[in-house]
Amino acid sequence: TVNLPNATSIGTSAFRGCSGITEFNAPNATSLDTYVLYNCPKIKKLVFKKATSAPSNAFYRCNALEYIDFHKANSIAANAFAFCTNLKTLILRYDEAIVSVVSSSFNGISSFSGNIYVPSALIDTYLANSTWRNFTTRFRALEEYTVDGTITGEIDSNKVKV
Repeated sequence: TVNLPNATSIGTSAFRGCSGITEFNAPNATSLDTYVLYNCPKIKKLVFKKATSAPSNAFYRCNALEYIDFHKANSIAANAFAFCTNLKTLILRYDEAIVSVVSSSFNGISSFSGNIYVPSALIDTYLANSTWRNFTTRFRALEEYTVDGTITGEIDSNKVKV
């Protein structure tokens, strides 16, 4: 377990290839650098409340990664999620659509069958952006997200992941 509650920046390749990391917590990190968790195959869940981007190769080959939640990210760089073959939930909470995304950001997961949750007011903007064209059927309203994955049309405050 890596717990960095006071870190505001995590540098290039800081945890690259750390095959034993199963949990990673850096709630105050506003800046993530390239290759930060590259090839960390046991991490399943990541939440970044302050990070403003998913940098190049940041989560490349994080094979066990199922869930990632960005509260402030406004860009996704090349190969950020490449070969994250178990990714099921990507949450992008930023109040503007992420149009700064590279088509290679999701290399190796063309069969992505999970969901991408964004604020409902932004779904049409995401769908209109050609970079997201491979994922158009995967977008869901953030307001519908619940911890157990059910979509009821109503928010159960006991189940909403914040």
